Amino acid sequence: VADRAIARLDDLIERWKASGAEAREDVHRARLDRINAYHARVRMQDAVDEYEALKAEGVVVPSYVLIDVASAYLYLRHPEMARDLYREVIAAGDPDLVSDAEIGLFYALNEAEQIDEAIAHIDGVNTARPIWLYAAGQPERLANAARLESETAAASARLFADDLPEAERRLSQMATTAPGNVGIRTSRASVWRSRAWPRRAEADLKIAETQAPRALSVEVEQGLTALDLSEWRQVEALSDDIITRFPENLSARRLARLWDVHNKAELRIEGEYGFGGGSPLTGNRDRGLQAVLYSPPIAYDWRVFAGAGHAGSRFPEGKGDHDWTF
Repeated sequence: VADRAIARLDDLIERWKASGAEAREDVHRARLDRINAYHARVRMQDAVDEYEALKAEGVVVPSYVLIDVASAYLYLRHPEMARDLYREVIAAGDPDLVSDAEIGLFYALNEAEQIDEAIAHIDGVNTARPIWLYAAGQPERLANAARLESETAAASARLFADDLPEAERRLSQMATTAPGNVGIRTSRASVWRSRAWPRRAEADLKIAETQAPRALSVEVEQGLTALDLSEWRQVEALSDDIITRFPENLSARRLARLWDVHNKAELRIEGEYGFGGGSPLTGNRDRGLQAVLYSPPIAYDWRVFAGAGHAGSRFPEGKGDHDWTF
């Protein structure tokens, strides 16, 4: 659908340009809409290029386009540019865009490694969002989905700041309150993995799998957990499925990249040097160097390896050297 929209806009823009100044505003509007289509198609560099071209021409870019441009900058690893645009959208005050921009600003600050500012921002956003909404003519209160989003982001902020116990506490409290929420389960699984508890992550993901077996977040976390557990066939199946269905997604690409790296040959080189200490066991100015070459995996679970090393030191009796291979 996005490809068809882009093709249609390309055609309109070329035809309207021929009309000169009379159609200039229509061309600008079509180019702005094309940025949204580029974003939907994950053509992020095209979206950014078009935005920068319009800015150079003095075109005022509205907030509904800026929020997609900010997302494109974040995707392309330019968090500072994304941060400034998200702030501009929030300052404009469009109620339909502010909520998404607040969450986007949190991730931009985190990617820019402004961790303290990211935590302060998301905590402020979370506090300002009510847990319940009350609609006119509706006797029952409604759960505020935006509060759940900010609550989850606030817990993730602790994960990004390496405050793993606090991230676990927050997400566990949320999982107890909403045990059927897939997003909370996958977020807590990420914390379990970071705490080197992959079996706990696996248990959470099995529960999430019963409700959303092919959800992107569930499969990505399952793949990362399987890597930690050395369940190679599962990693391969999940990685192949995700990258086929979501080839542009950064999380899918990361899992595929980790799997590709695992399947490569590996060279490890270790070295050490001691300036002294007078130990009769190691001597003085001891040094060592070792290299090991591992083959790519064979039948998933095996690697052939070979290595060699050299060590030497000075002792009261004289210089000592040792060479070995394996």
